[in-house]
Amino acid sequence: MFDLAVTMHRDGGRCKIGALDARIICTDLNSTEPLILAVDYGDGTEFISTREIDGGSIYRSGPLTTLPETKVRYANVYSNGEVGCSYACIEDCEKEPNIAGTLIGMIKITVTGDDWDIEKVAL
Repeated sequence: MFDLAVTMHRDGGRCKIGALDARIICTDLNSTEPLILAVDYGDGTEFISTREIDGGSIYRSGPLTTLPETKVRYANVYSNGEVGCSYACIEDCEKEPNIAGTLIGMIKITVTGDDWDIEKVAL
């Protein structure tokens, strides 16, 4: 799915064409495909492509897609195996009262679309 407003405002014009990274560099070309993109081949080179305002193309396959939103949360981990509430910022997590034994660490949870990652955060 492609959302031009989200792509331009939240992602700074970054998007995808299939598996390739792309960035919108112009949105007002006087053409049936007014979006001009720089598409990264992944080998250090880019090529220029155009797309319709909805991300589609009458000339090329592979519509644009908006990058999935990334969300980050933090949570405390306690010695009895309990995990505290999740917080949007590390400072709020640090303020959580010790509710379940001795605090032994903190984790950072990153979710992007259907992908997620957990990493330890130093106390």
